[in-house]
Amino acid sequence: MIKCTRRLSGECTDMCPQKELRMRCKERLLHRYELGRFEPVKEFSRPAAGQATPQPRDIRTGSTLLRTTEYLINTIFSQETEPLNVVFDFVFDRLRAVRQDIVLQSLSDETACRILAIIVRFHVMSSYLLSELPVDKFDPAINSSHLLECTKMLLVLQDENEVSSFVREEIAAIYILSNLSSPAPFYWALEQPKTLRISETISASLSLGRLYRERNFVRYFRILATLPSLLQISARQFSERMVIFAVKNYCMAYHSPNCKYPRKKFAQMCSVDANVITDVCAMSSVECDAENIRFHKGTGAQISDDVRVSGVSYKVDRKTILHGSNAEIERKKIVAKVHVL
Repeated sequence: MIKCTRRLSGECTDMCPQKELRMRCKERLLHRYELGRFEPVKEFSRPAAGQATPQPRDIRTGSTLLRTTEYLINTIFSQETEPLNVVFDFVFDRLRAVRQDIVLQSLSDETACRILAIIVRFHVMSSYLLSELPVDKFDPAINSSHLLECTKMLLVLQDENEVSSFVREEIAAIYILSNLSSPAPFYWALEQPKTLRISETISASLSLGRLYRERNFVRYFRILATLPSLLQISARQFSERMVIFAVKNYCMAYHSPNCKYPRKKFAQMCSVDANVITDVCAMSSVECDAENIRFHKGTGAQISDDVRVSGVSYKVDRKTILHGSNAEIERKKIVAKVHVL
């Protein structure tokens, strides 16, 4: 991203500056998501040597950047009939341009926090929605890299602004859960105010990190199930590894010619559908039928840690990208109160 030595202040109130729009119309470079009922949006331009310094009229204001971000999610990314990888590529590029304008004018107010929170959720949601696509259509490593960059940037800005405790907890939890194998988020959490560390969401996230390192898959999945779907998706790659570890562990614990373990019970423990366990067993050469699994320690020793768990589904709503998972948390609280009554 561009880092400018002198501070600029954006003046453009259009989603695409007029200078760029004229050039792209002339060269017929408008994307199909910028024609007809859609509106043109400024595309990401990689800085190059000799490039002229951006002018204020070519940089969008903070309110325009927020409007652009909401438009990209509400109008473009919400299209469920379009190829998801094509939609993702377009939105990803335009959101990079949004982040570029934020850096160019050193925006660090609450508007910048709102924009970055939406972008963070976009990358988390995309990591799940496009996970079944081949790497030439969606690269999870690139997505994770941008997720980490945006999350760290947002965590810094949140310390400088008045941000609601819910959003602060949600972003902190995403940072922890998407990096369970790294000690950095846990060192960071130790430096945070006690009110944040002891919150329900952060406490659960930190516990998941400890349980992941301990390979305690039973408690791991039990705690994971209490979190909103967006946060469960953040830890998805680590949850898949825990499923594989659970299979390998049970191959040792339940090794017996006459021992059978209920497939549905094992799936319930791992918080996945029974068909997912069937697929994992098939890829791992573990005997499994419609009712039971037959574990064998010889098979367990041969299971690779690289076995991919696919087909895990989450209840997702793309509107969560804009508003966060607060609605889901409140709904769970209401259900819990009803059960108590």
